[in-house]
Amino acid sequence: KGWKKPTDCFSCKLNFHHIKCHFEREREICPLQIDFGQRWNDIFVLTVFLLQSCAPDDKIQTVSIEDRFSIDIPGYLKSVDNLNEDASLQYQNIWKQVFILVIEETKEEISEAIVENELSDIFTNDFDGYSDLINTNYAYSIEDYTESNEIDTLLNGIPAKLKNLQGTIEGSEIYYGIGLYHIGNYYYQVVTWTLGSKKDEYHNVFNDMLHSVRIGGKKEK
Repeated sequence: KGWKKPTDCFSCKLNFHHIKCHFEREREICPLQIDFGQRWNDIFVLTVFLLQSCAPDDKIQTVSIEDRFSIDIPGYLKSVDNLNEDASLQYQNIWKQVFILVIEETKEEISEAIVENELSDIFTNDFDGYSDLINTNYAYSIEDYTESNEIDTLLNGIPAKLKNLQGTIEGSEIYYGIGLYHIGNYYYQVVTWTLGSKKDEYHNVFNDMLHSVRIGGKKEK
């Protein structure tokens, strides 16, 4: 789980190589390229998958990390375990090219990382320092990097920092919505992303997700 200095090889827990891989995988399974001469069983499975992927977009699901953190996300996102090994929550819809993950870290983990990597003179040992550390890693890792102004706010009583990023990862233009949150002894990094060409389509969706974070588990039905 180690961090390296920004001048070293990027070691942020968000592995940007996975983003490129998932967009390449999406191209590989493009429905226009499917061989309909395959077995009927495969066609049946594909049909079920397509029906699931066309579920109403307005359905919202609440996902949580025990009773510490919860967030509302679109119902068309499905849980996966291959976006980032350190993520506590990770969801995607490969057809819509929408992804989200949540990384939970204790304040002690961040403090130790800053000290062990001799970054105490650069990053303060608080929420602002955590935000600066995360933002620096993005800036060093994304080509043609641009960002919106960071918004410092309180969401449901939670200190939060929100921003949007855009840049290129291994030739693919990616658009991100980023939320950082300080809840008790934990810091949370919420990362949403899609292709740059889908920025206008999903900007508000990302914004709604990032603003829905709250303390506690799933909503009572």
